[in-house]
Amino acid sequence: LIALNGVYSMGANQFMLGATLFDGDADEEVVKFTVQALHNLSDHMYVWVEAGVSTLEITGFEDVDGTGLAIGSVYSF
Repeated sequence: LIALNGVYSMGANQFMLGATLFDGDADEEVVKFTVQALHNLSDHMYVWVEAGVSTLEITGFEDVDGTGLAIGSVYSF
């Protein structure tokens, strides 16, 4: 498993880029790229949006591609 993430902060905003490579024992490989934007609304609340693209490769089978989108918020008491 190899993962590399980078975060850039700009005031109340954070931007993240990530890449992950998983090479399993059973001739399987997963590659995933992620991008995220996060905004702090206050000391107790933030919102974010995150998108990801992944590919699953298994020797002898067709590759499987996937995409995902997450939108959320967190409030801490």
